[in-house]
Amino acid sequence: MQGQGANAGGGRATNRMFLSGTASLVLGVTLAACGTPPGTHTRTVSFDSGDIRLAGALVTPAEGKAQAAIVYVDGSGATRRNLGIARRLAENGIAVLTYDKRGVGDSQGEYSGPLSTNEVTLNALAADASAALEFLSAQSEVSDAKLGFAGISQAGWVIPLAAVASDKEAFTVIWSGMVGRISEEDIFSLYTSDRDGADLPGFEEIVAQRVRPYAWPPELGEDVNSVDSLAQLDKPGLWVFGGRDGSIPVPLSIARLEELQRDEHAFEYVLFSSAGHDTVETSFPVVADWIKRVGAASGQAVASLTAPLETFVGNYVMDDPPVSVGVSAESKELVITSQGDSLPAVRTGDASFYMLVPGEGFYYFDFDPREDSLVMNAQGRAFTLRRTSR
Repeated sequence: MQGQGANAGGGRATNRMFLSGTASLVLGVTLAACGTPPGTHTRTVSFDSGDIRLAGALVTPAEGKAQAAIVYVDGSGATRRNLGIARRLAENGIAVLTYDKRGVGDSQGEYSGPLSTNEVTLNALAADASAALEFLSAQSEVSDAKLGFAGISQAGWVIPLAAVASDKEAFTVIWSGMVGRISEEDIFSLYTSDRDGADLPGFEEIVAQRVRPYAWPPELGEDVNSVDSLAQLDKPGLWVFGGRDGSIPVPLSIARLEELQRDEHAFEYVLFSSAGHDTVETSFPVVADWIKRVGAASGQAVASLTAPLETFVGNYVMDDPPVSVGVSAESKELVITSQGDSLPAVRTGDASFYMLVPGEGFYYFDFDPREDSLVMNAQGRAFTLRRTSR
């Protein structure tokens, strides 16, 4: 993954890696490089959502306990259970409940049609997702795992609605989901015809070019805004965007997430500059790692940790490849600095924390007090940085 040329949310431009010489080595590791993945077990299941019964499958790791478990929420269309992504996540230690959309496959109910992203449909799909998470929470295979939602595209509205209604959700992951109103996505995709591209105009430019003002059809109910639901959530969330996405206005969505971040919501995003609307394949290793490391650890309050932040403060170096990292404690949070760039880190354990580098991915750090060093982890690779000064 290459560094993004410009922060799509409006930050300063940069085209260098945060940790020069290391990012491509660490974050470029593929699943194939980590050896043959373990097998999976698939169990056919069904559960009630209101007065209908939905059918699907619970896919779990064949060996060992699941490190986290998700309900997978698919995008628009007559989608059936997505066993492909479920098995791939299960191979990486994440259990997945995936199901046929209502009125599709073996699920009861009425399918609302391919062009029905409206208030009634989204609320019905959110109710189904909430029911799925309730069912998942009662399954013995995931009794010790943190539970969350993950989904793509239309799930950007469905998952926030479902998460607000659920008391079981511990984290969310959304690939290429709009952060905003249905109408904003509609205006953008009408202009682009949902075609991905490298030189897409901004949302405001598209609005300015319209011959007639856009009017939301009242028969579709409320113009659902995912921000309204996200503002009510206090659990970690990850959004994955493609810089060439022709279906949603990515810069607008990122700007909304950054507003929520300023309100102290634990939301993060990663932007892949060369990806389009389908970001699953490109981002899969990063997402799987995030679910296991953040999802499984979510719920542990930083206030319960005993080691003070000053424990980690100092300058750390690694000779091959050459890397220099500074760790400081500012305003009760850790800040990591390299090559003049500074990013906040999120603490996930008494001696562990991680940071998200936009356009690159996640770095995880574990402090070793015996060696007075930091171990930097990403996707199965580890590098040790020794502390040279405090």
